Amino acid sequence: MITNFHHTLYIEIDESRLSQLKELTDDNNEVEIPCNYKLLSLEGRGLTVQAVLLNLLFIESADKEELLEKYQEKVFNIIDNITSKKHEEQGKLLDPAIKDSLVKETLANSNINPQKSNSHVEGECESWTGFEVLQGEGHRRHVYKFQVDLLCKFFPFFNEVLTGLKQDDLVIMKLFIPSVVARLRGWPIPDTEDVKACIHSFLKEASCYELIERHNSSSDDEKDKINIPTLYYYGAFRMNVKDLGPIEGYYLLLSYVEEDETIITKSMVENGCRQLELMGDIGIQHHDIATRNCKVADGNIVFLDFSHAKNLELKYDNSDDIHDLKYIYEYDKLEESDDDNYSAISSAPFSEVQFPSTAGTEPTKPDSK
Repeated sequence: MITNFHHTLYIEIDESRLSQLKELTDDNNEVEIPCNYKLLSLEGRGLTVQAVLLNLLFIESADKEELLEKYQEKVFNIIDNITSKKHEEQGKLLDPAIKDSLVKETLANSNINPQKSNSHVEGECESWTGFEVLQGEGHRRHVYKFQVDLLCKFFPFFNEVLTGLKQDDLVIMKLFIPSVVARLRGWPIPDTEDVKACIHSFLKEASCYELIERHNSSSDDEKDKINIPTLYYYGAFRMNVKDLGPIEGYYLLLSYVEEDETIITKSMVENGCRQLELMGDIGIQHHDIATRNCKVADGNIVFLDFSHAKNLELKYDNSDDIHDLKYIYEYDKLEESDDDNYSAISSAPFSEVQFPSTAGTEPTKPDSK
């Protein structure tokens, strides 16, 4: 796609395959070319959109090829210089906005640890590979599963954070990357709004984990604790990848929850429902209870992913979340358990709540935002 916005040329094309266009002279042919994005300001360069386009796409004949290649190289050099300056200028413009937005949101949220949220980790690697992608392209947030040794190799700072873990233990890194958000809306370079959206989502999730951890720390009784992954650290990151360029944004570093083969019982679901009720009491509504966001580990339901959570009120009625949990585990069809691990639950106040039937009722769906 090539668009002329006055003196700006917006190109999505892969230069490595331009030579294939030499043989395509039929106007009816359509060619798919992998996209690289370039946003080029041509004003004051003595170039027109048409001139750049011709030099990018066409080699008229073999006898002119050498001459055209030299001229084409000159044009590419101009283009690369313009692109680099454009990214540099964009970064300079965004820096104050990023810092201002991050500081304001951090100060406005008493659950956030400023030492963590304002921290910045930087890493370097030959290639951004070697880990399992749990959620990638097509999503606003990327989720990766790392072995501790590889993650600490990429980001040496985490050697200080993950001291209690073994080198082959698994952790989750959830990334909020402005350039990913920009690409999903069809633009190559993130603007201030993309950055602010990432900061908001990043701090909201960190706030939920911090608030639940604070609740768990103050609870002496195990049945009053809410089962979630451990949040080890969070903040801003930049990964310098050789031959690819920097990847930067914000991250949550979480424990990996290994699901076991425990048979789901009514007591387990009731315990999970009690935890959702407790979440509402401390001001959190998960708002996306589904099998992908619930794992069974050590006889408990563990709640994952607070991407769609609400945490702006002091208290929430989480009856919809409770309904959804019972629905996905088919509570009405489950058998009672004689396991002593759940005997204490029967005396809890929550056990007096009557569970309405969930048969045939689909779970509620989270907001699209």
